[in-house]
Amino acid sequence: MNFHNPYHFIPARKGGSIDKIERNDFISGRHTHCRHERYEENSYSGRIICRLENEDPMVIGDEQKKEKGSSTISPFEIDNRPAIPSSTLRGLISSLCEAASNSALRVLDDRPLSVRADMNTALHHIGMLVEEKGEMKIRPLAIPAFAKNNPFLGDLDKKIFPQSFLTKYAPLRVYVDGYTSQNRQVRLTSPSFLATKALKSHHYGNREYWYMKLNTSSVTSQGEIKCSRRTASQRPQWIIGQQGNGDPTPQNEYETESSAEQNLYTRGILRVLGIAGRETEIPTTKKHEIFIPYPDEIKDIPLIDATAALEQFHRLADERTEADEALPFELQGKDRETIRKGKKEYKGLRLKDGDLVFFRPKEGKDGEILVSELAVSSIWRQGKGTCHEFFADIDPELLPMNQARQTISLAEQLFGFVEKGTDKDMEENLLALQGRLLFSDAQPHGPAEYLPQVPLKILDSPKPPSPSFYFDQQTGTGGKAAFIPKKEFFRGNHIPKGRKTYLHPQSDPLGNPQSTPPWKTRQVVNLGDNDQRARQRLWVTPVKANTVFYFHIDFNNLSELEMGMLLYCLRPMESFRHRLGLGKPIGLGRVRIDPAALFLVDRKTRYSEDGLFGPRYHQKWTEKEDGWKTFTQYRLEKQAATNRAIKIINTLADLRSLAEKAMDKLCPAARKAIELLGDPASVNAPVHYPSSGTNLEDKLFEWFVKNRRQFLGSLEENIIPTLEP
Repeated sequence: MNFHNPYHFIPARKGGSIDKIERNDFISGRHTHCRHERYEENSYSGRIICRLENEDPMVIGDEQKKEKGSSTISPFEIDNRPAIPSSTLRGLISSLCEAASNSALRVLDDRPLSVRADMNTALHHIGMLVEEKGEMKIRPLAIPAFAKNNPFLGDLDKKIFPQSFLTKYAPLRVYVDGYTSQNRQVRLTSPSFLATKALKSHHYGNREYWYMKLNTSSVTSQGEIKCSRRTASQRPQWIIGQQGNGDPTPQNEYETESSAEQNLYTRGILRVLGIAGRETEIPTTKKHEIFIPYPDEIKDIPLIDATAALEQFHRLADERTEADEALPFELQGKDRETIRKGKKEYKGLRLKDGDLVFFRPKEGKDGEILVSELAVSSIWRQGKGTCHEFFADIDPELLPMNQARQTISLAEQLFGFVEKGTDKDMEENLLALQGRLLFSDAQPHGPAEYLPQVPLKILDSPKPPSPSFYFDQQTGTGGKAAFIPKKEFFRGNHIPKGRKTYLHPQSDPLGNPQSTPPWKTRQVVNLGDNDQRARQRLWVTPVKANTVFYFHIDFNNLSELEMGMLLYCLRPMESFRHRLGLGKPIGLGRVRIDPAALFLVDRKTRYSEDGLFGPRYHQKWTEKEDGWKTFTQYRLEKQAATNRAIKIINTLADLRSLAEKAMDKLCPAARKAIELLGDPASVNAPVHYPSSGTNLEDKLFEWFVKNRRQFLGSLEENIIPTLEP
């Protein structure tokens, strides 16, 4: 049965926000209402009270705790009752406002985007990181394999390795066998060098030398590599390294040999990935580790700057560690380090002086040699750019506020911003604006109960970039949905689909009885399990459906368009429902928000002599739903609602219409997507992550292998596209 992916996208367009202030006007103060030091005439100030009801169970998390492998999310509470923090409500409305007004993405992590490399894009050179004067560089150690009928070094390698070094040593690795495949797992071959030695790879904390007898090899003055072999018939089609004569010898044994015997050895180092704890994850084709010649003359090889490539590797490594704490693999014997990012703390991989890497050299514009990529493994991930770079390709004004931005978008005017600087000397000149919307916490009205604690389905998905799900082909200023092979995914060819938003799932994707909620795992799990799947699982305590909450928003100095946009974002249309809290992709958190009462302050009257002791509010609008009146904090609002002398507001529909007309003129595709994706009635198929299994938690990867050419379609036909199982 066809199904909907749990998320789709609200498109972003070039051209800026539907209302914007020029940066220079903001700095000089030539703008009017977007300020805090005074109240402006013909602007709106006051309070709007909203009713929120969760039509599905909802999880609003507070603190996350580890229980061995699993994590438990405690619910957010006020006075021991379920509640919703103001920051969550603010984020909900601000993100919708950004999308509706084509404003800048105020919060956009500049995460690196990468795809898994294949054999054609693998890294083949081996080098050692060397710290020189505080900068990280690479000392090249070994060249890639080459065809037997073309034994000459390439032009790039001739530039990398001095001829004085090449006439004595061939920069070729030596493969040390010792692994076999058994029952679909990699095993140590016994007896073998790898099985009998407690090996540690050469790295920052282990600079151990080994010695090995090598069959005669050298490089001629013309750059031709000569490697001796037993017979011509044994010559391979590709020369992948040089041959060793026996196993590597540790330094303490080498030093007991005679001088004549020592002259037969070449000093080197070992690169050992190992298999301990990874037997089921290492490809079964693994047969060996690597001995790398490292004579004294190696120091004659010029170092290559690797600063940018190393920074990119660490960003990609951190991203993989967040998804799986065991990734990326480190070399055997190297310890992971404690890394702190804000409040997060984890064991991550950091490369230092002495660590071995695979890398890709390239020649710069001025002929200098550079490192474009590096990694611990030869086949790892290939960087494609960052989120900021891709969104900047649509329009640089979509990025979070920075020194290159020229305008302040509507959402930034409403919700505020803090400019991000790149130069510490310029920090005092950075722009910032406090928002003019102040949200309260949402507190329950009437019964507010929890469901029993449950383990959620694993919140998984194809992660960005997953080109066919997150990107469109670039066609002029817009985009076209299509299948995008990972190897053909590049900046300039593709643009982001837009802002991610979640669909409203059907009651149960498989039509099973409601005794098993769609968000609860159907696997047998226990709190405290400590396997890989358990570490991805969250235990939560959902708030029961149909719990009613109230909250308010205080606003100041809003223009007519801003007031209309706020009203629109609270409830874009009658059938619209927001998605709130944890577990949105699996059926939690469908909520309905209704403005219940609106009160306006006439600032000019309020601060006049007659207004000092008069009523706070001068205009009002109320709905029949009046549960908010039971809250003591709304004493003045309750009084205003019953005061017949206060004028009745009759312009709300006109204000809202003003915002809708602005959207229809400048970003109609965004409005159409918001209202389509936010309407539960638009969902006409099951909603779940792509899976080829029956419990919707397994075999996600298999689905992508079997359905390589499927992609997330467009919303052009006003229909949410489906995928095939």
